[in-house]
Amino acid sequence: MLTSIHEAHTYPTEFYDLDTGRYANLPETWQGKSLSNEDIVEITKWAAKEGFDMMGDEYKDADGNAVYAIRTIGLQAWQLPDSRWKSLSPKFTSEELISEGQQVAGEWLLFRDSESGQIDPQKKAPFFFVTREGTPGVMYVGIPVIDDSLKPGGVTNGDNDLDPVAFRKGRRFGVEVLGPEEAGK
Repeated sequence: MLTSIHEAHTYPTEFYDLDTGRYANLPETWQGKSLSNEDIVEITKWAAKEGFDMMGDEYKDADGNAVYAIRTIGLQAWQLPDSRWKSLSPKFTSEELISEGQQVAGEWLLFRDSESGQIDPQKKAPFFFVTREGTPGVMYVGIPVIDDSLKPGGVTNGDNDLDPVAFRKGRRFGVEVLGPEEAGK
């Protein structure tokens, strides 16, 4: 799960590097500030230089409400059909996944309706991605967590990425990084 760069956290959960599995927090320079658009640009530049592929942020929905979301950093992504939610066939190629997906325009890894292109930030969505370094994978962007009442030792129900309760608020996601043999290269 990625937490929002707009909230203070003690655990490094705001940035993620898909190539290494490394997490990080927002640097102290920006912590506790009301972040401007210019700050977001500078934060994104810092994160790219550090090798991060995505960060936790807040997307404004059609009504102006903030929804926990994942913002990409130099990542190419294609939204896959809903039927691909945690169900990859044993044999596939990167080219097949790209051809059945819709390339993500912009920087938000959020569900987009295939007909209208409208974003629904509350829905889950599977994505095929390729990092700046060329690492392919599949990401399952789950639902936003708005209930942080899960206690240590607590149990989630079923698919973690669809559980609205956790230790922290943010956006759930699961990742399968693919090796060359898995991606059909």
